[in-house]
Amino acid sequence: MEFRNKFLKDIGVVLKAREVDIEDELTQCYNYNQEIEVLLKTKVILNKKQCVNICQPLGRVIKVFEVLRACSNGRSEYEVLFCEFQYTILKIYKLIKACAQEQWYEVSIFQMENKEMFRELLWDLKTCHDVGIDQLSKKCPKMMEVITPILFDVSTYEEVKRDSEELFKRLDHKSKDTQFKDHDLVNYLSTRLTNLWYVEDGEMDFLEVSSDIKSLELGRIINEGAFGKVYESKWFGLAIATKIMDASWNDMFIKEIGILAITSHPNLIKYYYAAKSDANRNGESPTLNYSREKVYLVMELMQTSLSNILEAKRAMPYYFLIDVIYQIARGMCYLHDM
Repeated sequence: MEFRNKFLKDIGVVLKAREVDIEDELTQCYNYNQEIEVLLKTKVILNKKQCVNICQPLGRVIKVFEVLRACSNGRSEYEVLFCEFQYTILKIYKLIKACAQEQWYEVSIFQMENKEMFRELLWDLKTCHDVGIDQLSKKCPKMMEVITPILFDVSTYEEVKRDSEELFKRLDHKSKDTQFKDHDLVNYLSTRLTNLWYVEDGEMDFLEVSSDIKSLELGRIINEGAFGKVYESKWFGLAIATKIMDASWNDMFIKEIGILAITSHPNLIKYYYAAKSDANRNGESPTLNYSREKVYLVMELMQTSLSNILEAKRAMPYYFLIDVIYQIARGMCYLHDM
């Protein structure tokens, strides 16, 4: 609570030169919540159990902020809080909307075993709620009588597992359709999900290693170091980053891959798969032709960097800047706690 209050105080300077309409912020929150409810009722979505759990408390949290707005009498002291609340609901809305896209198999690359994203957003929502309740109890204690207690339930292991099983069923159904245009991608996703289950069960020896790197289209080099180079690439038409290294495919490396395979967090680059290749044996294209075995790591391609974001901060909407500052500050706290 101490860090949170200090954060709200420190970033208040960002809003001094701006006029924030609390009524407008709250209206946007209400609209996002309505659209989310429509998506949950009308679409077949990925990670449905987790989506439902994070959306259940939304309406009641909005009620807390409605009461807080009524008590504010136009005061500007809640501007930062309302902006952070509106941005949190925006992130939840974008997550649910992504899970409901028609190209669900492409989206599943990012949503597969994405429980940490749901947990973090639920925590952000709870933080906004707790600060709102704290302000209400201080400014309008009588209004606390109309507030209903809210439970912020993190999805259970069984619910997350059920979401994964539902995704596997959909992938398995599509993989049997050889005429499906993204047949190879669906097959990869099935293998990826199976690997995740093996790793979670501690069965590292059962990881399936890909040798099909012909689907990779290497582009320009975006970074290089002592052990290899990183290329901007295309894979099944998706923008990715491919790291090609001089490394041995041994037990230690497989264990490292296993760690990458189970690491899923919104603040970390997402790992897709690893492959090994012998150019003479696999007959690769000239751009991939090497005289010895290489190890490939295929990962999410980041469109920007932290330094670029900070350089462009003057052009950013203030609430995006607030979120960047918040994530950096929270990350520093985690490092300090370690």
